[in-house]
Amino acid sequence: MKTKKKILLFHDIFLMKGGAERMNIEIAKILDADIATAYWSPDCYDARFMGFKGNIIQVHPHFKKGMLGFIKMKWRFFRSKKILKEYEIVFFSNEAISAIWGLSEHQKSFYYAHSISRHLFDLYDEYLAKVPRMAKIPYKITAFFLKKIYLSEIKKVDTLFVNSKTNKKRAGKWLGRKDAHILYPPVDTKKFSPEHNTHFREKFPGLPNTFFLSFARLTHTKRIDHIIEAFRSMPDKNVVILFGPEDSQREEYMRLAEIEPTKEKGKAIQSKKYPNIYFYCLKNNDDLVDCIRNATATIAVSKNEDFGMVVTESAACGTPVIAINEGGFQETIKVGENGLFLDTHDDTHIYAAIIKMITETPETYWEKLAKTCTNSIEEFSLENFEKKLKEFVEK
Repeated sequence: MKTKKKILLFHDIFLMKGGAERMNIEIAKILDADIATAYWSPDCYDARFMGFKGNIIQVHPHFKKGMLGFIKMKWRFFRSKKILKEYEIVFFSNEAISAIWGLSEHQKSFYYAHSISRHLFDLYDEYLAKVPRMAKIPYKITAFFLKKIYLSEIKKVDTLFVNSKTNKKRAGKWLGRKDAHILYPPVDTKKFSPEHNTHFREKFPGLPNTFFLSFARLTHTKRIDHIIEAFRSMPDKNVVILFGPEDSQREEYMRLAEIEPTKEKGKAIQSKKYPNIYFYCLKNNDDLVDCIRNATATIAVSKNEDFGMVVTESAACGTPVIAINEGGFQETIKVGENGLFLDTHDDTHIYAAIIKMITETPETYWEKLAKTCTNSIEEFSLENFEKKLKEFVEK
């Protein structure tokens, strides 16, 4: 009889209710692994509520945001050897890869690249542009060394997973790892399903009956500002923008919609100047599914998205997606089955393309797509993911 190996999943930080955070909890459940992380925010998912039964180890519970906080977090990862020695297999995620220096040659390592540190590669100039002028030189120096360290860490990984063909190309080009395996993020189709909540209005008082939805994080790379701009020009169409208290551009985007910034959960926040624009902070894990199910369509315009669980989770709920034709969306959108592509790649024209799509597409077409959405998600099922993951880990 095979002896069960002790496994640790090491993710950098569980700060918000994002796709990577949700997926890592699922991986830990599948592998019966413990979870180590710098910090687990109360605003992130409740792992116990999601059925996770292992240990949770916080290595940097006093985490603070910003460049200094980031460097301190990385330093804690470098010094995690004492934690790692208890495990035979370590499954790294995101910036927690820095803990790989604490592994011995007898320990097996896996790394799942939800994203390939894009702030050091294709998005470097965009991040640099947001740095204050006096801090640009220190930022450049720090980024230079972080990139060198990151490339060294990736070379040490035994098995590298990526979440899309898009990231497989990036891994080969940027990291010199052409051996990366594609392992699509899973969708729990038992949870994300087309069954509508007939008590939606009672559960979400203040939200409209008919609306388009955005549930990407409020960050610049998700380009939520284009969605807000579009609906400012469509007063007869409603949009609900979901957000988390820790979303980095939360205040900026709320102000763009003429809404006073807030972190209040479970309350529909409606713009007085643009009453068709609503912001909503979810109270619990199940609220997301109900919001997706009741939307006319989800809008996803992230810049060269690594994968985009927005598409697969929406499709599983029977909700079509309006997406930008780039990045991982090209692998998940099946035109005429689970969604449509906007007819632009130009940043300056995205909001106009959203307006054109929504105003020219009849309601009956979205209803038609809703009936075929679930046909596209079989390869992204949790069962399929679990089977492939175990094949690699149990070799």
